Amino acid sequence: MGKALRFVLMLVIVILSLRVSFAQAGGIDVDFLKSTDLVDPCGLVSFDLRVTNLDPEFQDRYVFSLDAFSLFSAISKDSLILEPRSSGNLTVSFRFPCDRFGAFEANLLARNEVTGEVFATPLAFEVRPRGIPLITTDADTILIGENKSQVSITVENLGSEDTTYLISVEGEGFITASIKEVSIPGREKKMFRLIFTPPKDLALGDYPITLVLKVGDTGVEYAKELLVRYRKPSAFESFVKRNVGALIGSIFVIGAVVLFTLRFQRTREERMERRAQRQAMRDESRRLRDAERTRKAEERVRTIEASKNAALFVKEEKARVRLESRKASWRKAIRPFLLAELYDENLIIPRKKPSSVAKRVFLIVLALISAGAFLIRDVLPEYVWFIIGGVLAAFVCIGLHIVFKWRKGKSLRHRLMDEIDTIKSELRKELVKDSVIVKKVDVANLKKPRPISRWVVMFIVILLLAVLAWSAWFFRDLIGGGWLGALIACALLAVLIIWDVVRRLRDDVMLFIGDVSANRLIGKETGWISGIREISLKLESTVEGVVLALYLHRRQPTFTDPAGVPLSFVEIKSNVRNRDIERVLLTIAVSKRLLRRKKADHSDLSIQRYLNGKWRPLATESAGEDDHFLFYKAECDGFGFIALTADVKTESKGAVIAKVDSISSRTTKKPVVKQEKVEALFDKGRSRQRGKKILFIFGILLLIIGLTGIGYFLYQRQTAQPQESTTAGEGLGAVVEDTSRVTDEIAGIADASGGIPPQTINGSVSIDLGQFFADPDNESLAFTNSPSENLIISYDVAQVTVRAKEGFSGEEVVIFTATDSSNNSVSSNPVRFIVSGIARSESGGVSQSVLISVSFFIVLLALIITTIFVRKSRKELDEEE
Repeated sequence: MGKALRFVLMLVIVILSLRVSFAQAGGIDVDFLKSTDLVDPCGLVSFDLRVTNLDPEFQDRYVFSLDAFSLFSAISKDSLILEPRSSGNLTVSFRFPCDRFGAFEANLLARNEVTGEVFATPLAFEVRPRGIPLITTDADTILIGENKSQVSITVENLGSEDTTYLISVEGEGFITASIKEVSIPGREKKMFRLIFTPPKDLALGDYPITLVLKVGDTGVEYAKELLVRYRKPSAFESFVKRNVGALIGSIFVIGAVVLFTLRFQRTREERMERRAQRQAMRDESRRLRDAERTRKAEERVRTIEASKNAALFVKEEKARVRLESRKASWRKAIRPFLLAELYDENLIIPRKKPSSVAKRVFLIVLALISAGAFLIRDVLPEYVWFIIGGVLAAFVCIGLHIVFKWRKGKSLRHRLMDEIDTIKSELRKELVKDSVIVKKVDVANLKKPRPISRWVVMFIVILLLAVLAWSAWFFRDLIGGGWLGALIACALLAVLIIWDVVRRLRDDVMLFIGDVSANRLIGKETGWISGIREISLKLESTVEGVVLALYLHRRQPTFTDPAGVPLSFVEIKSNVRNRDIERVLLTIAVSKRLLRRKKADHSDLSIQRYLNGKWRPLATESAGEDDHFLFYKAECDGFGFIALTADVKTESKGAVIAKVDSISSRTTKKPVVKQEKVEALFDKGRSRQRGKKILFIFGILLLIIGLTGIGYFLYQRQTAQPQESTTAGEGLGAVVEDTSRVTDEIAGIADASGGIPPQTINGSVSIDLGQFFADPDNESLAFTNSPSENLIISYDVAQVTVRAKEGFSGEEVVIFTATDSSNNSVSSNPVRFIVSGIARSESGGVSQSVLISVSFFIVLLALIITTIFVRKSRKELDEEE
């Protein structure tokens, strides 16, 4: 029994193996009877196939499926039962959505249910993009409300042939397209607008719409769903929109202040250390001040000639030369009166210099011009009045300045007038005895003007530029360039801040040297730092992560003065202890220009280090020179304060006192001053007076321009502001009025869909009326308009150009009418034209935007030049100190 069962099983296995071998030797063959491999969008792709069973002995059943696009495909039969060497027909079809195109490929899979073997047949086809439109918007959700009543839609023809599309909007009746149909060449784009004319009682909310484009020749429709959100902005949003420029400027200025604050932020330990140092400096300064007061009190007991020093002598000489020059002019003026006085003692000498003829003529001409301008005020343009008002206001300010100056104290001229009796006596002696005794002026109470701090200058410039940026944003409608003024001001502010930060890089330098081995000399170039160009150090022990910090001090950082005249101070700090330092080698560059300015010789240079409360000279040797610098090498055994000094040849105190004694001893002769020194003093005085005059002129120009701009702005606010009108969408700033007038008996012309929106004229404006009027019969249209007294309207086919007449400012309403060849006509809604400024003639006048732009440019230039002069004057004061 067991043998028989084993025999049957072996027989079954052999039969199945033979069946599988035969099936594998068979398979199927697929022939294409008919196929469409290139179709238009929305077209049907079909393949008629013949499937043949290649197995010579067995019947097989095949199940068919596709490996891709199962949602867009269909197979006529799910399976076929094929006899040996027999065939069966099969149809496979595809239909894609209308907006899908390109080359596609799928595999027809035939699976044998007996063996499980799968046979694949590739099916390739292409859908060409004929007439498919690509609809593009900024977003699928469209916000309408304040200042927005239309949106642009872009349509691109993805095909290669010219296609005409019919445009319609489904969903809401208050949303229409600006045109009914559009013809787009292949591979090109065109734009149209969706115009919103919401009724007055429309509720706030979301309104879904469907934009439908229908291909003209095929009738295929393409749609895009959009959501229109009708809303009114909140008070906060309106405030942000109106003041976005001011907010940006404020944030920028606050950021700059925070940047400077963070730049100087120190740790708590550093602040405590700095506070202790400042307290020590204040105590030392108080002690020195008390000692100086005691010394001066003792010196006042002595004679004045013995206590004079070089600084007082120089001040006295400057004041004496200045007084002599003033007195010389007064002597020349009163000499004829004094000669007459020798014969007539009752002659009165005038106490005031008479006004010049030029000043009188100027004031008379100015008064005549003002009176004439007032008489012809109706003929002159308004901006001339603004300029005249600015000039008069400037003169008023000058008068107030003179009054305040007179109240503050008498000028040098008044002091000279008070001494006219003294001058008379001196001139009388000069005429009679040919000798003069000059009365010395007490200059002890004359205070030298304090130099303007660069932080004050920086704050004023930043504040002015911030105000200018805010003003440019506030006048953005008048500038013409929009944000141009604000961008220029912010750019200048950014450049100023960047320049100041970069300049500080010259003062502070951080050097990372790394690991330094013992008894190894390592050098590092400093780069930006002034004075020290390279530092080389040698340590007694190995130190990891060596860092050097160099600080350039503008003033002397210690109480003890170094020997000689200091040229520069540099502080070197490190994380290496001085006891671990074996040797420090400094390479120092000295500017030849600095030596010439300080009147120092290169042989008198000295490099000193501050150690234990004293300045100690370092061993120095020359290392060459170039066209601009002298190079020296100095060696020390640690870091700290390094000073570069020079010995300037000056007169000693004893020599000066002797010179003063010799001058005071000669009572019948006036002091002798070298001619070169007098000329140098006069040159410096003249240059300073010239700088003050230039600054005064620039201040007057800034005042005139500012007053003119304020007057122009107030005038524009009063006369050129358009009057508010109640429209169909009340409360919406730019909603188109739905007041289109269409004649009922005219059916050949479509009305202006949604109406033509209001137009703002700044020079001229152009409107394409073809976007608002369309003739169903494609007849040519002729356009006319209602009469207008203040607007000049010209036509170029459907393109209309509108500009205001010279001198007009305000609002004008015009109605356009289109007429076809059949004499049918239709009118548009009343179109509002708002003239935002006083119109100028194109031939002889200059537009307001150009005038305002030039004015802002002049203000910017004046600010820059004023800043340069202030910095230059501060530099001169520092040099004198």
